[in-house]
Amino acid sequence: MRAKKSKLRVFKLRSGEEIIAKIAAKPRGKFTLERPMRINYSVAADPFTGVKKSVLYFTDWLGGAVELQVDIPREFVLLDLTPDPDMEKLYATQSEAQDTFRASGTGGIEADVDAPIKPPTDEELKKLDDLLESMGIPKLDEPMGTKTPFPEDANAPKPPKGKNKLPPFPPLFPPRQNGILFSFSIPNDILNEWIESGVMDYMKECMEDFMDIEMMDSMMKRRSPPHLKSRSRPKARKSGSRQPKIKQSVPSTETVLVIGRPI
Repeated sequence: MRAKKSKLRVFKLRSGEEIIAKIAAKPRGKFTLERPMRINYSVAADPFTGVKKSVLYFTDWLGGAVELQVDIPREFVLLDLTPDPDMEKLYATQSEAQDTFRASGTGGIEADVDAPIKPPTDEELKKLDDLLESMGIPKLDEPMGTKTPFPEDANAPKPPKGKNKLPPFPPLFPPRQNGILFSFSIPNDILNEWIESGVMDYMKECMEDFMDIEMMDSMMKRRSPPHLKSRSRPKARKSGSRQPKIKQSVPSTETVLVIGRPI
């Protein structure tokens, strides 16, 4: 017994397109197609084996038009084929999805009907406060002006006796001090004279002494740097003396120095 011929047909058109649709009528010299869909193929590779396979999917051939039926000339059709069962199932699924999309009026996206979030209970708030307290974060009901101190690190090095406690980073600046950063540009010939005369070595020694922890503590108490007053002017280096090793980059006719120190 011959199987009943399906109303769905696959048409290969002269334009190179391939569509699937129901034949609603066959007027003279025409096909009346209902809900035609374009057949698309995409090639994907298996991530494990690397074997390429073809993925089939449909798109609306009418491009979102209001009409569901369209007439095409018979001479525009090259082949009239019977779709396999998988294509028929995919066509039915796609048609149902389009009907749902049109009927919803929201693009097929359902409204958010989730229940409102209930407020937390007292027990949950207490657990949250305990967690925040263990992390050193202010509690939810704590005023903005008060802050819970963060727990100290037991492995952090202890400061020497009689010295102010220094933060772990930066280790050389007391916590009550702020830092400034300034820069200036000088010509290269002046910088070379400074290098030859020893000014750069002098500045380096001054910064090393200034960055010393004991010297900084002494300066904070006396408010005057005596080690800078007793330091004499640098002596000019001999022409045959060894030049200091200073890393510098001279891109043009000027050099920019950046120096940072506490105030």
